Amino acid sequence: LCAPTLRLTDAQAWGPYHQFQQWYLNIEQFFFGLMHITGGMIVSYKGADKKHNGPSALAMKEFYDTQKWGLLVNLIRLGGGFLLEPTLHTLFCIVMLYGVGGFYLAFFFFISHNYDGVEKSSSAVNSCFLKHQVETSSNVCGWLLGQINGGLNYQIEHHLFPRMHSTNYHHISPIVREFCESKGIRYTHFSTLLENSKSVFVHMEKMGRKPNQ
Repeated sequence: LCAPTLRLTDAQAWGPYHQFQQWYLNIEQFFFGLMHITGGMIVSYKGADKKHNGPSALAMKEFYDTQKWGLLVNLIRLGGGFLLEPTLHTLFCIVMLYGVGGFYLAFFFFISHNYDGVEKSSSAVNSCFLKHQVETSSNVCGWLLGQINGGLNYQIEHHLFPRMHSTNYHHISPIVREFCESKGIRYTHFSTLLENSKSVFVHMEKMGRKPNQ
């Protein structure tokens, strides 16, 4: 989730509205689905950047192809609904579909990467892969929530082992945690969603303060 009305790091420019971001954050998360579709349209329109020095040309081609197919699916879903039933009720259902679904994804993405104490400095980017992935992410709750949301609550393990099936995250989490702590790498795991949400509130409140204030 990335919007100009949210200040997540000290490196971002500050605006007076940011001092209230911890309060309006959840409202913005409701529009994550719409933002995702809009972003896909922009990416598809611009096309691949031939001067890009990051991933390989094949990886970039697959990325943009995926964006275009995803956009097509969403257009069919939206257009098909109105063709079958062009009413305000259809519009309401579509808004709720993307709103509730988008909020659910945005909520777990956000709380996993924007808690109090998360590593956001530029030095984290230049650190080793393990340290970077662990200290910029966090976990919340345990096995049960992992079964409900496909392992989104185990973001650390998801980042380290993206091809591993999410049902295994709960089993490897203690091993990963023990290894990280033995290497002096900060491993953050919240026991409850409430604890995690409070930490997010604190982080957003800190980032919303006017610099040098």
